[in-house]
Amino acid sequence: MTSEGAVADYSVNRDFTCGQKVDAWLQLLSEMFVTLEYEPSDGLADRELQATISHRPLAGLDTHLVSSTRQTLRRGEQRSHDNEGEFFLVVMQVAGSGDVMQDDRLVQLAPGDFTMYDTTRPYVLDFPGDFQQFVIRVPREELRMQVPLAQDLTAHRMAGARPISRLLSNVIAELPATIDECDGETLSCVAESVTDLIAANLRALRPSEAPEASKRQRYHEARIKAYIRENARDSELTIPKVASALGMSVSALYRAFASQGVSAAEALWYERLKIASIALKSRALENKSIKEIAFDSGFSDAAHFSRTFRQQYGESPREYRASWSHPSSR
Repeated sequence: MTSEGAVADYSVNRDFTCGQKVDAWLQLLSEMFVTLEYEPSDGLADRELQATISHRPLAGLDTHLVSSTRQTLRRGEQRSHDNEGEFFLVVMQVAGSGDVMQDDRLVQLAPGDFTMYDTTRPYVLDFPGDFQQFVIRVPREELRMQVPLAQDLTAHRMAGARPISRLLSNVIAELPATIDECDGETLSCVAESVTDLIAANLRALRPSEAPEASKRQRYHEARIKAYIRENARDSELTIPKVASALGMSVSALYRAFASQGVSAAEALWYERLKIASIALKSRALENKSIKEIAFDSGFSDAAHFSRTFRQQYGESPREYRASWSHPSSR
């Protein structure tokens, strides 16, 4: 494994014995994503297993370029004590082919195609030959704020030939260079744009029975989200204060936000957690204590911050910071 700055490259190759390969690969997948099971094949694939992951953090997202030989992986039922966080994994097939199965749906991916799966529910990944995928790990609630029924859109094929998919593909192709060359504030904007493009692709798949927000409701949703995003660091900010600042009653605000899949209060807490997660990754802030970061992110109780952070990201703020400060230990 080599790393430079925020970039980290990991590999399982011929340096590992046959018996070590599968265990090392599963450990790496667990650290990068979630716990998975490896389905034994004919034995030859297990012996010849070779795989690499190039990981680049992108503000509140994580990007991974995964390359490997053929294999089948399975995600079992999530256990309450796993503490792995709750994420959607958005996948673009770069080379080879791959099958994703979740919720009794099967999607077959060719180069350029996208799909998404939910780490909180079982799924199967099957790769019949050598493959390469670009994987973006998106916090579940962040995507559900834009696409409330996102959990119902797993294992659907987003064809690479569609214009909206081509746009996302072009952005993803430039992400590694963008991440390497831009500063933290710029990358936060890039992360929001990537999430917006993912949401746009998912909305194009949304079942016809899903309720569409009116133009007026979408306008108020955008105002509420913008105000929360700009003022979340204020520990005294509450939903009644958001409503007052926007000239709305609290009940009207909650009605306007009803289609988001999360409440306005949850959106506020999530925004504060996102601010804190970015700060914990920042080398420029490595001398700040976790308590200071919690308060700077809008939390007024450090213990509550630690509990909600673990619930969202699957590890404590201290563990999260350590994993970014010392990539060679992962």
